[in-house]
Amino acid sequence: MKIRNQKHFVTAIIMEIIAIVCLITFLYNQETRYILAFLLTFIYGIISFYNSSNRKGSIEVASRNMDERDILLVMKTDKTTLRILNYILLAGSLISIVLYSLYHSIIYITLIITFTAIMFIQLAILFFVNIYYEKHA
Repeated sequence: MKIRNQKHFVTAIIMEIIAIVCLITFLYNQETRYILAFLLTFIYGIISFYNSSNRKGSIEVASRNMDERDILLVMKTDKTTLRILNYILLAGSLISIVLYSLYHSIIYITLIITFTAIMFIQLAILFFVNIYYEKHA
């Protein structure tokens, strides 16, 4: 089986893991909502496995119709989107720090940790993707 669409393949693996967790939870709790969740995620995972081997990736389809100018436009759009998202996360983190200093509520610490964790995860993903494309491009 050749994987033609990695997005569907990763989705299928995640759905199957969630299905196994739902099945184990059902075996412990015996509640019908867990078996329904198991069935839905298991079926979705099977469909995603099928789509990963039968559908072409969106990059393959789009690259046939794109010229250099379109590729540059997509790259600039992605960079600007990532920059705006980083600014939003940084602003949320700084606002949470100010609000924590004013009100001393634990919820603001949770927000600070969440925002900074997302920023560090984005940074790590950016580095790994950059290394990957430097070696495979």
